[in-house]
Amino acid sequence: MTSQFANTAAISDHVDIAGLRVHRALLSLVNDEVLPGTGVDEALFWRGFAALVAEFSPANRQLLARREVLQAQLDAWHRARRERPFDAGDYREFLLRIGYLADDEAPCAIATTGVDDEIARMAGPQLVVPVSNARF
Repeated sequence: MTSQFANTAAISDHVDIAGLRVHRALLSLVNDEVLPGTGVDEALFWRGFAALVAEFSPANRQLLARREVLQAQLDAWHRARRERPFDAGDYREFLLRIGYLADDEAPCAIATTGVDDEIARMAGPQLVVPVSNARF
């Protein structure tokens, strides 16, 4: 491990860095293989990453909790109907009711600007290979 910023005193697969517990393999990958040549300082990277983790962890916890609730509802629905034939309409209604699916909204249009003609107007190259060619 080349990082001078990691506390490696603990006998563990993880080290404390920038307030995070990071697996040694990830720390080594980032510090020894990803960052060299980028001009990004190790300490700056880990502080920035820690800030992102701190910023998005609360929302991620809420999403995971919502996923747990949805999964429990899905499991219960399937268990209750184990002996019945599957009805796609009933299932769709159930998924809509619990918020797993949402009704389609109005059609949308997407526009772009500043895209090179090579991408915007000309078809890109395509590889067409006969089925009889075993190499593909």
